Formats: sequence, structure tokens, C-alpha cells
Amino acid sequence: MRGLSIVGLVVLALVACTPSQGSIETAIAQTQIPIGQTQAAATQTEAARPTATPALSAEFVRRVNDFLEAGSVVAVQTDQGVTILELRVSVADAGGAADLLRATWPTGYPNDVQDDVADAMQGWELALDMWSLKIGEADPPVEPNVNGYLGFMTYAADELVIETYPSGCIVDEYCGKQYLPLEENTRVLMRLGSAYFDAARVGLLAMIGE
Repeated sequence: MRGLSIVGLVVLALVACTPSQGSIETAIAQTQIPIGQTQAAATQTEAARPTATPALSAEFVRRVNDFLEAGSVVAVQTDQGVTILELRVSVADAGGAADLLRATWPTGYPNDVQDDVADAMQGWELALDMWSLKIGEADPPVEPNVNGYLGFMTYAADELVIETYPSGCIVDEYCGKQYLPLEENTRVLMRLGSAYFDAARVGLLAMIGE
């Protein structure tokens, strides 16, 4: 994690309600950049930046729109409630859009917005991994690297809920070691992914002059 502060049934929901179609549509609408405005936005942006920085292509603006639309669905779901099956589909859609966005990334622009896109996707994907452990009734991640402990810690050590098994616990090799409670940390990872998405959205909109 780069310093941003901020589970068994298959259809386990994190919160009681599920997002309404209207709330998803509203979130998506707030992120859209009409393709018809591409030339004007590119012209304004080009005039405001150093001449060495290339103008943005219409294809890149389309990829921005696609990623913001798909990511907004995930963000609304993680905020209002979702099943693991729904989240898996939405994260996959956002991941595909993120890959296409990165493939058309223009040269001459800072990489920090790309990093926010990658961190958003990683947070949501790790949340799915954590939730899958819960549903599968698996052991939680335990140090040094049981069930992906190291990967979770590398991403969000300062934000995750960390507990320690007591001495004399049921599994001898776990006694006295740190572990990551599954349900609590699924929530943490969802929130972190959405926070990075919000940062990426700000950066992407700024890039195209919106």
C-alpha cells in the first residue's frame, strides 16, 4: 500500500441493503465524459499543458469513460451492499476496463493516476480473495504466509485488522502468531479499493480537462 489511509453462504451480503439501479446509474452518470466533447476537451487540455505533452486521443477518453463506469458500479456495491457473486462479476468488468485503459495510456503523463487505478483493482481483488476464504471456511491469513498473509500485508498493513492467536490455541503452529480476521478485513479491503478508485477518478478527469 502506498500510504492511503483509510464473508458461510455464497450470497453472503456485507450490509443489509443492496444498491438500487438508480443509485448505480447516478454514480455512473457523474463520471461520464461525452465522447462528442473529446476534441474540445483535448484542445483545452493541450493549451493548458506544456507543448511537449501530447493531446489525448478519442480512444483514450472512451477508455476513461469505460473504466469510470465499471468502477462506479463496484464502488456503489461495496458501499451499499453486494453478494460475492455480484461483486466478482463487477470487479472482473472493472479489471477488463482497467487493462484497456492502461493499454492506451498516453506517453508524457505522470504514472500516479495509473498507480491509483492499479491499487483500486488490487484492493477489490484482495477483498474477493478474503471473502472467498470466509465462504470456504478456510483458515484466515496467518503469518508468515498462510493463505496469502504476506500479500494482504504488503498491500495494506497499516489499515488491516490484525489479531494474535493465544498460546494453547487449537492449531499448534498458529499459536502466538498474527492473523487477519476475515470478515472485518474484507470490509477494509473493499473500502480501500474504493478510496483508490475515487483518487483515480479525480486524476483521470483532470487529465482530460473535466
